[in-house]
Amino acid sequence: MNRSSSVAGLSQTQASILSIVVDRERVRASTIAETEGLNPTMVSRILTQLCADGLVDRLPADADARTVIISPTPAGRERSAHIQLFRVAALQRVVDDLPSETVTHLHAALPALEEFSHAMRRAVSPP
Repeated sequence: MNRSSSVAGLSQTQASILSIVVDRERVRASTIAETEGLNPTMVSRILTQLCADGLVDRLPADADARTVIISPTPAGRERSAHIQLFRVAALQRVVDDLPSETVTHLHAALPALEEFSHAMRRAVSPP
């Protein structure tokens, strides 16, 4: 899966941060740092690079001009979609090679995995 981000010309961390920005549309850098468990300075450097690459924009927040909101550009959405398609294709190839009984078990487990994913998001999201 890590190869999917490098295929798109991004590091794994850059791709992850871009994905957060695309998913949330408008997000503060501090929220990204908290979500990813990264140092805010590192997030700032990565955002500076993503901005220079034309993948995200830094915009002043409506309520507080001192706060910066990160938003995806059309190119950022396209790059993130490309990474997602590559990852889905990679997963599909793996699933296609599994025994049908294993695939059946995976399908049965999907609702529980989805619930787990939502619980993890709630647990790591700031209040």
